[in-house]
Amino acid sequence: MWKKFNFFDKHTVSDEKSSKFFSQTNVTCCTSGRSNIIFGDNRGTFHVMDKNLNTRQCKAFEARVNHIKHIAKSNCLVVVGDDGGEAYQDVLKIYSLDKYKEHTKEGHTSFGQYQLVRDIKIFSQIKDMEPYPVCCFEANQDFNCIALGLGNGKIIIFEGDFTKQGGKSSHKVFLLDGAPNERITGLGFKRYGNSPNDYTLFCCSLTQVFKYSINTNSSTSQRALEQSKVILDDTIGCEVGCSTLSNDGDFVVSSKSAVWFFKPEGKGSCFAFEGKKILSHWFRNYLIVISSDINTTSSKSQQVITIYDLKNKYIAFRYSSDKLHITHILQEWGNVFLLSNIDENKSEQQMFLLEEKDTQSKLELLLQKNFYSIAISLVDSEQLDSNYLFEISKQYGDHLYSKKDYDGAMKQFCRTIGRLEPSYVIRKFLDANRIRNLTEYLETLHEKRLATSDHTTLLLNCYTKLKDERKEKLDKFISMQDKLMYDVETAIRVCRKAGYKEHALILAMKHKQHDWYIKIHLEDFDTDNLDKDNGEKVDSKENFRRALKYIESLALPEAESYLKTYGKTLISHLPKETTNALIRLCTEYFPIHPAETNRVLDSDIKLTQKRIIDNYKLRIIPNSNDSSNQAEKKKEGGILNVLLGLKQSSANLESQIVKTTGYEDMYNNQHIEHAKPKPESYIHCFPSKDQYWLMIFLENVIWRTLRPDTSHSKVVYNTLIELYLKYLDTDSKKRPELEQTQGISDRYEIQPPSTDIANLSFKDRLLYTLDHPQSNYDKEHVLVLVQSQNFKEGVLKIYDTLGLHYYIIQYYMEQRDYKNVIASVNQYGDKDPNLWVQVLTYFATLDDNVEEELAIVLEKIEKDEILPPLLVVQILGKNEKTKLYSVKDYLISKIQKEQEMIREDVEKIKEFQTETAQMRKEIYDLQTSAKTFQATTCTFCNAQLDLPAVHFMCNHSYHQRCLLVGNEGECRVCSDKHRDILQRKRKFEESSEQHESFFKQLNTKKLDGYSLVCEYFGRGIGTVFTKAKLLADIEEVSIPAIADEDEEEDEDDVSNFTSDDEDDDIDRRRRLLE
Repeated sequence: MWKKFNFFDKHTVSDEKSSKFFSQTNVTCCTSGRSNIIFGDNRGTFHVMDKNLNTRQCKAFEARVNHIKHIAKSNCLVVVGDDGGEAYQDVLKIYSLDKYKEHTKEGHTSFGQYQLVRDIKIFSQIKDMEPYPVCCFEANQDFNCIALGLGNGKIIIFEGDFTKQGGKSSHKVFLLDGAPNERITGLGFKRYGNSPNDYTLFCCSLTQVFKYSINTNSSTSQRALEQSKVILDDTIGCEVGCSTLSNDGDFVVSSKSAVWFFKPEGKGSCFAFEGKKILSHWFRNYLIVISSDINTTSSKSQQVITIYDLKNKYIAFRYSSDKLHITHILQEWGNVFLLSNIDENKSEQQMFLLEEKDTQSKLELLLQKNFYSIAISLVDSEQLDSNYLFEISKQYGDHLYSKKDYDGAMKQFCRTIGRLEPSYVIRKFLDANRIRNLTEYLETLHEKRLATSDHTTLLLNCYTKLKDERKEKLDKFISMQDKLMYDVETAIRVCRKAGYKEHALILAMKHKQHDWYIKIHLEDFDTDNLDKDNGEKVDSKENFRRALKYIESLALPEAESYLKTYGKTLISHLPKETTNALIRLCTEYFPIHPAETNRVLDSDIKLTQKRIIDNYKLRIIPNSNDSSNQAEKKKEGGILNVLLGLKQSSANLESQIVKTTGYEDMYNNQHIEHAKPKPESYIHCFPSKDQYWLMIFLENVIWRTLRPDTSHSKVVYNTLIELYLKYLDTDSKKRPELEQTQGISDRYEIQPPSTDIANLSFKDRLLYTLDHPQSNYDKEHVLVLVQSQNFKEGVLKIYDTLGLHYYIIQYYMEQRDYKNVIASVNQYGDKDPNLWVQVLTYFATLDDNVEEELAIVLEKIEKDEILPPLLVVQILGKNEKTKLYSVKDYLISKIQKEQEMIREDVEKIKEFQTETAQMRKEIYDLQTSAKTFQATTCTFCNAQLDLPAVHFMCNHSYHQRCLLVGNEGECRVCSDKHRDILQRKRKFEESSEQHESFFKQLNTKKLDGYSLVCEYFGRGIGTVFTKAKLLADIEEVSIPAIADEDEEEDEDDVSNFTSDDEDDDIDRRRRLLE
């Protein structure tokens, strides 16, 4: 029996505005949304009422509005009504409530028209369709699908974008059989499927519930819709208005016997609420049902309003009266509105308001009556602040504790964890008789990870006092794997302190407390432990070996951290093994199963990884699938022996490790990318006395990760080079990293990282490192190192790398290695021509016979014009033993070339003088002599030349009409050439002002400075000087007469012309220059 409460207050809406509205309006349908209540009446008008009860009226139909629904997402209103035509010829219209045009206004009522988006005559859309009344209709939330249920059981579906205006072709129409011979009483859309366009259409008739699957974004066909029909129940149905959709999208059908919930998958839950249902509606978490029954007092029929909280299973409100004639339910502004006829004749209507009480009032009412469980359910369903729940649970726990219901009280106290101080509860249950309840509370405290170390200690003490369940509880506490229910570090610390080192070790492994696991191995299990099976002493390094294996089985971030912490200790006891692990860590790291014995590091780590994974699969998978041997394996040894590394069968060892640590998934996460550790972070781990293993480590890391996009820091290279110098004279045939450790089954050999250096001595490896293009060492630092070790080959390579070519040649000079002196200067002389001067000076000072080398140097100096001949002679003249024939060929060749250059320059000078004289004569003729034009034909059209004609000084003549419009002053033949000359002149003038470029080129050694200056003077760099000089000359200008070619020797005897025309020309030239 459900408990009944009065969580709603019923009010009658009786203000002046609403009373006037309902007295003048006969409401036939209603809906709500966007803070409005919308009514449709029997005159074809719908009314939009806001929160202040102001209304807007819009005429939609001529006769009557039958159905109405508001689409909140697009703020559209869908109305179905009668336009006054033939019977049942219903029309579907869609209005946009965002656009309203007011015509008139009377008081609080506005008369106007909303924008009509669609006008669909329902039955004219389907050929040969007999009209039937529309019993119900529904639209999906995206407003691209509308379904109408008819009185003959058929369903009409419209698909399209109904937010936009459009005609018949803008949407698709489907006619479905539905429920033949029955009227459709309810419809509902629920989004369901993999696509946001997939919907389930729930349909209900008087006797059955069924569904269709609709995809609004595909080319849906009639056949596909019919085939998607699924009958959910063929025995349940309801009347019109008795179906609705819950907040979860479930289709709720209120039949006479019960209320049923339907999901797309099928029938869901059921609640046996008997009675004839008139209406049903979903409000928040409540189901509102309007039903009818017989008043036992007056024997009259009455309506009953019932509001169910189905989740918490109580009745939130119930009211019945024989004066109720409710026709519609709607909700808005957080309240429920009921529209009712005042009498059975439906002459007048009124509206009731159901206002839900606030949560605090509801909780106070429940707690006063000690309905704690319902109060807790209410808090959960309302998703209130957790403080409400904790306070109610505390009161409920105290209430049950006072009634000596300790189990129930503890259940409630467990819900207060996180808010209520644990000591409040612990003090209540410290009695020995209630130790089991205290244990439950402490376990819950650990499950929620709120336990302190004191709570863990108390819990372990409680376990020891549980006589029958002590072992079971303690084992359960130790073997928790799914979730962390306690402070693991505290548990480990307590177990270690209590002497349960084995349990502490198991806890550390199971909960991946890697630091504790390593500490226990290195500190708790000393080297004096004996093998319990045969009494033999365990290897003194076995503890370190087990710790290293465990580190190698971890993921990269954890392995990196613990090798930094414990690397120095491990290297001091296991240098080769730890170096092997560090190389993998900094190159291509992958975890290795602790049971793996062959850990040899191949030249290609990929091969090592493949071998280890293959071994893992061959060893682990058969053992994990072999269930027949599990009992026998358990007898061979326990987990402690596995963890301690004590001798037992390998099959049992592997299976126990897999079972305990979950290493079966260790190779499944190799796709996760982590930044590779920096090798310089581990240099400090290697002892300073013997740094051989540091050299092996750095060497392998560098050459195993050699890629164009990979480069290590200079510290790594500098350290490796320093170690190569330290072990320069060491016998490279003695390689500890290639030797197998005697008496140990685990193999940790380290193969050479590259075939290029596999058989090289340390000296050759050093030279290979210095010469490699990707080596990233500090050259100045390494130069100091090789010089301090007097390593000549290294010194020369560093000189070469640093570009100190002078020192390279100087070194060979000191060694009197003439061949390498010539080779070096040939190699570096193009970069620094001064090296040839250095070599020439060197050979010039030698007493040896170096004529051949000297000839090579002189040939190069002559070819590239590195030194002038005089300077070459001066350098060679410093040595009295230098013979003339040594430079004879050089001097003769140089003199011949210079003579040839002088001859060519003289010819060019004469040619330029002739051209200059000719140009001056032409300029003079143009300025002083008359020009006779004798052309008879047009240069452009070749027709007879007639007036008006235009003659140019270039001897071209044109008809005036043949000249280009706008360019009458330019010759059509010569204009392009003149324009090109002017453009080049303009560029030269612009470039002449680029002084920075001029000086930059002038400082370039590859260019001839004199030629560059001449070029810039040609461009006009001396314009300022030239202008000033010309202005000065104009003051005393005289036009020289052009002498005949025979009188060139008398050029000084020229005549001066001072006519008025010439004076005008001088003024014009002055203005132009200024």
